[in-house]
Amino acid sequence: MVTSNKIPNKKSAIIKEIKGDIGFVCRLREMGFGESMTVTKVSDDAHRCVIINLKGQKIYLSEAAAECIFVEIS
Repeated sequence: MVTSNKIPNKKSAIIKEIKGDIGFVCRLREMGFGESMTVTKVSDDAHRCVIINLKGQKIYLSEAAAECIFVEIS
């Protein structure tokens, strides 16, 4: 398992675990992140953001947020 910011660009991965502060984890779940979901890393942004495609939606995550999402690259 690796953190979502370590997914190579244009590759997909399956979310295996979300770790962190309970409030922060709840917010990620409200945004649609959950175990068994497939995400694709679109790119890294110049402003230290990771761009993730989740269900056809581009979501910009901070590096800290991306490090809370543990994935298995498919």
